[in-house]
Amino acid sequence: ARFSCDREDTRGYRGRPPGPVRLKVLDRLGTRAAVGLLLLGAYALVAFKSAWICDDAFVTWRTVDNWVGGYGLTWNPVERIQAFTHPLWMLLLAGGHALTGELYYTTLSMSLGLSLASVIILHFGAVSTASTAVGIGILVCSKAFVDYSTSGLENPLLHLFVVIFASSYLTASPSDRRHHALALSAGLCACTRMDTVLLLAPALVASAWTPPHRRALTWIAAGFAPLTLWICFSLFYYGSPLPNTAYAKLNTGIAPGDLIGQGLAYLYHSVRLDPPTLVTVALGVGLAAFSGRGRALGIGVVLYLGYVIIIGGDFMSGRLLSPVLLIAVALIVRCDFKRFRVPVAAVLAVAL
Repeated sequence: ARFSCDREDTRGYRGRPPGPVRLKVLDRLGTRAAVGLLLLGAYALVAFKSAWICDDAFVTWRTVDNWVGGYGLTWNPVERIQAFTHPLWMLLLAGGHALTGELYYTTLSMSLGLSLASVIILHFGAVSTASTAVGIGILVCSKAFVDYSTSGLENPLLHLFVVIFASSYLTASPSDRRHHALALSAGLCACTRMDTVLLLAPALVASAWTPPHRRALTWIAAGFAPLTLWICFSLFYYGSPLPNTAYAKLNTGIAPGDLIGQGLAYLYHSVRLDPPTLVTVALGVGLAAFSGRGRALGIGVVLYLGYVIIIGGDFMSGRLLSPVLLIAVALIVRCDFKRFRVPVAAVLAVAL
């Protein structure tokens, strides 16, 4: 009652906000923090209980074990062949193995930590409690994201860089620092999995054409320097710029029509087995279409899904879909549901 006075009494007030207003702000922040902490705990529990290592991870493990053991960065000690497709993830595993002396629990621990960091970044980027609840709730319910939060593959590291890229693109104002952050996160994504360049390229190009863009190309070149260095090393050490598996998987001799049919079957199987993932991706693309800044991210999602269809998908359901899911969730957590006057329960019911 003391502060609900006439306009003349409050004009020119430059002190701290009145007590009741300050308590209301703190109450809102407390509610958002409590909801976020509850959902983060739920995700951590689900990811921990679902933690696993797939057989494909042993390909990288064998290379890491040979390297740490002094036999070279190879599958077989006497043959210089790059059998892994994720150089940065391999280097991270090698560092962990050199420190701990083992790979199984080291890989699981690093995977869980990276995946949890991705979810935390999305939580802090949300515009409201409702968007936090919807975004993290989707991730908890997504089989693709939970399954590949561990697995021993490169997905957790890729998730972190994709989230950093999307968050920087959607929140930061155009500046040299923003160009640097976007280029570096995109370059590290490419070092983790090269085909993700298609997913991030439209947003990177759009950022480069946004003023001030005088030094944008310089920052992009600097951001992709790690990938350039790795390709040069690969040419010198292995004799080819790409891993051996890339040539095997992309030059199968299968008719393009059959590959496209298999790619569509891959997406259909994901819809049947894991409806929240592709439904959320479609929702994210729809939001991007009506968002000036997010439109480039939506174009990247469409391009990447087209690439997945053209190559015939993958033999592991959902593995190639978790990055596009995170782009969609990054768009969703920045959607203010209160503006549309949609109850949180209804939004969760539709999204999940």
